[in-house]
Amino acid sequence: MVKLMGLKCVNYINLFSALFLFSQVPMYYGKAQHIALLIFFSTYVLEFFLVKKWMSFCWKKRHLIFISFILYFLLTIIWAPFEQSPQFLNKIIEIRLPFLALGIIGLFGLNKYYRLKYFAYTAIFTSIVLISYLVFIKIGFSEFFEEKDTFKFARMKYINSHMIFNYYLNISLIFVFYLLNTLKNIWIIFPLKVIIAVSGLMIYSILLISEGRVGFLMANLVVFGMLFYIFWNRNKVLSIIVALLLIVGIAPIIKGHQRINSKALTQEPRLVIWRMGVEEFEVKPIFGYAASTGAFKFMDKLSEHPEFQVFPDDVLTIAIKERLLLGAHPHNQFIMTAIEFGIIGLVIFLFMNIFPLFVMPPDLKIYILFFVTLSIVQLMTDIYFSGLTPITYTMLMVLFFCSQDTELEKRLD
Repeated sequence: MVKLMGLKCVNYINLFSALFLFSQVPMYYGKAQHIALLIFFSTYVLEFFLVKKWMSFCWKKRHLIFISFILYFLLTIIWAPFEQSPQFLNKIIEIRLPFLALGIIGLFGLNKYYRLKYFAYTAIFTSIVLISYLVFIKIGFSEFFEEKDTFKFARMKYINSHMIFNYYLNISLIFVFYLLNTLKNIWIIFPLKVIIAVSGLMIYSILLISEGRVGFLMANLVVFGMLFYIFWNRNKVLSIIVALLLIVGIAPIIKGHQRINSKALTQEPRLVIWRMGVEEFEVKPIFGYAASTGAFKFMDKLSEHPEFQVFPDDVLTIAIKERLLLGAHPHNQFIMTAIEFGIIGLVIFLFMNIFPLFVMPPDLKIYILFFVTLSIVQLMTDIYFSGLTPITYTMLMVLFFCSQDTELEKRLD
């Protein structure tokens, strides 16, 4: 009896630390995240040995996702002896540790108290709290409407970059539709659905004013796609009408974005950076340079390339000069992986990001589809930690495939 109570206590501590950790991932890394990570992983290790998780292991196709996580992490370790410039190696290993840890957790599963909806509520609640904190406390409600860039500067100072913050907001937007679609239609639930819908509108409105193009475009794609999906399942003719109306409504919003126009796109430094990254990959296409050396090789190529001087990026120029790993990179994790580990690494990386679409739980297909699409687009314009935190991606993958409500849905199917 005492042992069961102790196990239950460990289970709940593990769950609450995971929920707290998930509420912290959109913010700059600090003591709160560090403590949450330590508690989450240490209690999972306790669970692992207390219930002898290896005894109940049963192979499933979805486990290939988590094996690819582990393989992706191990690439950095396996290539380490071939590093010519290993200065960044420890930092890169630290950044990618979640792939190893959550890969193992994905193989052996979560405890029975995990529910995907708990994390959906956490994401939405956290997003609203952070938005309210910036608008009402750090900026001021009236100043928020008067000054154009006040939200951007406040967010950068107190929360995080637009890439990481918008990524979390878009995840919250996906969870808004998840909860609205899965909550049972009884009258007691109606007020909760109204609160969730209003929260979704608030999150969407913040994404519309963001300077980040990926967050802005993906927010519109999520809203358009989810509304079309909802109406398609109810009335196909009506869904087509709604789609046309949405296109008419969203098109001017996209066109009016300050960083989405022909001039901004033709002078986009990323286009030059991506091309240089591909050129560097072509030098060693099979095995690449290894993680740290690849980062240095890319910096050297960029600093010496005359084409980059035509469309300079001030932030990138400073990062190259100061040799900053999280600033001087190809702004594309696919290209970065190819430079680091060649075709071998790129195949593993592509599998890791695409295979989940082939083993999705039936009731979660649309939500995983949008999450994977969001993550892939994000990784096409930035790299891990700079634009997408590995802990967020790996944690959600584990939740989508291993939480208990997901397991129940698969058994019922």
